[in-house]
Amino acid sequence: MTRVWQDFVDDPLTCPEAEVTLLFGLETIDESTPINNDTTTFYLRTAAYARDELFDVLNDMLADGYDYYERLFSWHAQLMEMNEDTTVFVRL
Repeated sequence: MTRVWQDFVDDPLTCPEAEVTLLFGLETIDESTPINNDTTTFYLRTAAYARDELFDVLNDMLADGYDYYERLFSWHAQLMEMNEDTTVFVRL
């Protein structure tokens, strides 16, 4: 497994959009892109946050009762280990 793939698998929160684009061979499309019925199109949005921004959002979500999502706990634990000036990426 290449280093970039390993980084993505181990820590997707810190894998920049440019690396994800390379890993998956993503292309930017818009309304002028011709439709190709022989392919499958996935929509992937990446939001970049300062570590503290996402940490605050997760704290609020946990305080508001969203404590049944395992991913929130996982991300929260990861963020606690990061430097405050780290940029993190959430993909939807």
